Amino acid sequence: MQISNELKKPEPVNARELSNVKMSNGNVELFPRVIDDGMIKDWIGMGWVIDVAAKEEDYYKYPKVKR
Repeated sequence: MQISNELKKPEPVNARELSNVKMSNGNVELFPRVIDDGMIKDWIGMGWVIDVAAKEEDYYKYPKVKR
């Protein structure tokens, strides 16, 4: 049996899960930071703000938004 040390990318998150209503009802615990269209976005309590352009290593830290 071979053990892989390769990093896994987080599962993509559906954009519907990131609506203001769903984020306010608990999804902020699951998705405080995501990658959307190549940009890292942070939830700030009332909406999303664009932080910076995502680097290659960020795709192993944060889920990518799927539409």
